Amino acid sequence: MKLSIFGRSVTKSRLHIIIGGLVFLVFILTVARLAVKGTPSTRANTWGIAVGSTKANMILNIVDTIFWLALFIITIMGSIGAASEASRALGGIIATLAATLL
Repeated sequence: MKLSIFGRSVTKSRLHIIIGGLVFLVFILTVARLAVKGTPSTRANTWGIAVGSTKANMILNIVDTIFWLALFIITIMGSIGAASEASRALGGIIATLAATLL
């Protein structure tokens, strides 16, 4: 008896759609965070764009988990030094989504 959910193509498709939606959300929130006045364009604040692009292209799936972990850590570090409350809030949401996508 096969109990794996990954054997079904329908389940795989649904998981890919969910992951794609979450990645798109991280990408949009990262861009929104950069648009907030007072948020510097540092690596800590732009890393979500690079990780989202990597996941969207499904190129580096082997090291993908490391990238999401790095996004989680770097976003927290960047949010600690953020100047505006909106940037901190978006950073918290992005960190939560990155932890989910780990």
